[in-house]
Amino acid sequence: MFFMVDPRRIQIYTLLITMVYLTFFHVRRYANPFVDELDFTVALMTLTQKMSRFAFEYHDGTVRSYQSLTPTQKSLAIKSLPGILPYLSYNVGFLGLLAGPLCSFNDYQVFIHGEEKKRNPNVVVFKKLWLCCFLLAAHIILSDQFSVSNDPNNSVMYIFLELYLTAASRRPKYYFAWTLADVINNAAGFGYNGVLDYGEERWDLLSNLNILRIETATSFKMYIDNWNIQTAVWLKDLAWCTSRILLYLSDCSASHTCCPKGKANNSSLVPAYLME
Repeated sequence: MFFMVDPRRIQIYTLLITMVYLTFFHVRRYANPFVDELDFTVALMTLTQKMSRFAFEYHDGTVRSYQSLTPTQKSLAIKSLPGILPYLSYNVGFLGLLAGPLCSFNDYQVFIHGEEKKRNPNVVVFKKLWLCCFLLAAHIILSDQFSVSNDPNNSVMYIFLELYLTAASRRPKYYFAWTLADVINNAAGFGYNGVLDYGEERWDLLSNLNILRIETATSFKMYIDNWNIQTAVWLKDLAWCTSRILLYLSDCSASHTCCPKGKANNSSLVPAYLME
């Protein structure tokens, strides 16, 4: 795909193709839930995120001007097209194929080539494994303990309490899956994110959630900032691109509305990203 598509539009085409493909299998599974015994849509969602993120980062590194990039985009921009083996390794590597988490191509390459100077991750791995055991036990014990009743005589406070306990009892399975995916990558040496001020190493580059902040969230923003973190980052990138596309379409629409005969200089209304 990357060899045949115009680099200026590659991120749009990649996103559209992968999302249509993913949507097709979601609809197919919803319409025929017993056709596929194995639910592969989770792995497909991860693959969709990786392929589209790669396309966006490749576009940033080869088409957009360096000055227009944010500091994060500058560090993650892919400046040349990699070989087929690194690309396939990034997308379908066994470390993150089934449950992710999502990572950037450049971070993955740093890990593959061993360019990071880090200590042994065993301590972090054991801590997260113990957390996985606790979360799995919580899921087994609590998952069927709470449910929402249909009694119309229940008070509003009682219904709210039921909803809260039911939701809380369902979350450990997601905590377990994402923590296990994180610890698998950490055990392989992937996920190092620098050193804290007091000398402790951070292994949260791939962390997909912060359980304590989720359970003690005081606002919806605090909740979504700590739930499915890597997907939130991916969505922000897509929202940025989408906003620029909508700006372009609105500018084109405005130009034709103001000058129906097409005599306006439309090139002055084209956003800068189309000329990068």
